[in-house]
Amino acid sequence: MKNESIKTVLPKMVSIMLLLFLLFLLPVNLYVQMYMQHQTQRKSTTEMFGQLEQLIQANESELGDAEQEFKERCILAANLVAYHLEQLDKSMLDVTASRELAEKMDVDEIHFFTPDGEIVSGTHPQYYGFTFDSGEQMRFFKPMLQDRSLKLCQDITPNTAEQKEMQYAAVWLDDGSGIVQIGMEPRRLQQIMEENSLHNILEEMPFEVDGYLHVLDKKTYEIIASTSPKLNHQTIFEAEQLPYGKQLSNTIHLQYDGIKYCVYTKEYQDYILVRMYNSFSPVTRMLQSSGIVILYVLVGSIGIIMILRWYIQHKLSNNLAKIVCELQKIEKGSLDEIHIQTGIREFEELLLYINQMLNSVQLSRKHFLHLLNKSEIPFGFFEKNTFYHQTFYNHKLLEILEIQEHEPVSSEMQDCLEEKINEIKKYQISGHETIYQYCVHGKKKYLQLEQLEDAQSIVYYIADITHLWEEASQIKLQSQMDELTQLYNRRGFNEQMNLLFESPDALGFAAMLMIDADDLKAVNDTYGHFMGDRYLKAIAETLQTITKEKSISARLGGDEFAVFLYGFSCMADLESMIAQIKEERGSVFVQEKNYRQTLQFSIGAAFHTIDGTNFHDLMQIADERMYQDKKSRKIKRF
Repeated sequence: MKNESIKTVLPKMVSIMLLLFLLFLLPVNLYVQMYMQHQTQRKSTTEMFGQLEQLIQANESELGDAEQEFKERCILAANLVAYHLEQLDKSMLDVTASRELAEKMDVDEIHFFTPDGEIVSGTHPQYYGFTFDSGEQMRFFKPMLQDRSLKLCQDITPNTAEQKEMQYAAVWLDDGSGIVQIGMEPRRLQQIMEENSLHNILEEMPFEVDGYLHVLDKKTYEIIASTSPKLNHQTIFEAEQLPYGKQLSNTIHLQYDGIKYCVYTKEYQDYILVRMYNSFSPVTRMLQSSGIVILYVLVGSIGIIMILRWYIQHKLSNNLAKIVCELQKIEKGSLDEIHIQTGIREFEELLLYINQMLNSVQLSRKHFLHLLNKSEIPFGFFEKNTFYHQTFYNHKLLEILEIQEHEPVSSEMQDCLEEKINEIKKYQISGHETIYQYCVHGKKKYLQLEQLEDAQSIVYYIADITHLWEEASQIKLQSQMDELTQLYNRRGFNEQMNLLFESPDALGFAAMLMIDADDLKAVNDTYGHFMGDRYLKAIAETLQTITKEKSISARLGGDEFAVFLYGFSCMADLESMIAQIKEERGSVFVQEKNYRQTLQFSIGAAFHTIDGTNFHDLMQIADERMYQDKKSRKIKRF
């Protein structure tokens, strides 16, 4: 079989794959483009219908405002006419006077009704004698006979006698002598209605030239308004052709005027919103877009082949030559790791396995070097070699774990050691990744466990650091105590509180006390800091004597103390303990010939769960109450 160069094979394979990809891409691209065109049209239709709905809604709101304004104007005109009539002798209100008043008030009709609801005078004598029972239009005002506070305005309606659009309003005269009715032709309102017709709304909306936007009457399917004026008031759709609903309908295709259209519909109030666009428009755009994509693919393919040739030459061939050179060094006896940065994952994996092989050769030497570095303290090691299927350990490991070698037989020693190591791992010291607490025969040990793992073995190193750990713990405890009072300092108090609040069930009834020594500065200034220290120590001894084991006490700094009482079974016992502390105020702790000093301190308490569940919040509340106590004690003394 003839061997071919990678420089020849790869470009040839890539060219064939690109050609197959292009043949596959063309139909897929056509399908995707068609799908995207439909999605785009659907999205734009949704937005267009949304804009149309907003315009219709705004138009209806504007018309409603105009109708309301015209009604208010009619009521106002009726009130003005009534006012004028009240100033005149109503018996003198003939046709001529009525028409003069109508012209003056800028109204079209004036009718004067008796209190019984009969027209007796006004601008139109032909209506004299009509009552509120003379037709549906007149009956609208009949409730005014029962309630003289009513002021009614009728909607625009055709005048019954003359069939012209009119709006009537009626009010009572203040003296109750009759009802005044005025009529006005809604010319301005009709003009506004014409300006805000659906036809005008559609004319304001931008729309594509190869389609239409219609608003149909939902009952008759008649086109009320359209972006094509010639289609107004026509019926070009039948009910069975045009499905619609509250949501945008799926695309349907209809033939109109010899052209096939894609149609979308949606129901809105009493209308059907319809959008039509030429079905061939998306196809034209799709073919243009596909042609551009194919051109890009061809240009990209040429570029890919050129880049591939460069990559094969400069990355594959050159890196392979470097690796072969390093392998020749290993053949001559060098065990140094190979350090070549190829930038190619497969080559990096190959170099990784080669380096692991080199590391395995030197593994035994590294193990012994590590043991020598750990020789300052007792340590043991345990190795599981998965390649040789053997176990290695030293006797010091058995001493640390207190395992008698004769107890398990040799075949069981590996299982025993693994069991012990897994047991050690269960009790990791918080905050330390490699230090564990190990209990054996009721005695605690602190072990440092490290694990090293490679391709063919796992090695555990275990050092007994119990003595070092206990010394460090003692130093840590001393760093948490206040040297003068032997109470916890602030850091120690916070750590103890954090530990205690990790088990809230142990708190029971509890309270935080903040205590401040009164007049410590005066004692220091008068009798010296030695006496001030005795003052602070006396307070600390008092707290320790009274609270005992149900408390955590601390000197936070200066003359400030904190005591947390907990574990009480009832509130009464807790309050009794606080009362005992307060009773110590005024007790004598120094009695000498020329000097007598009593304990004086201010105290504030905050109760767990009542005042809060976080001890920092309890300290803040208790501290505020302590300052209130200090302030009240000063007032009493002065």
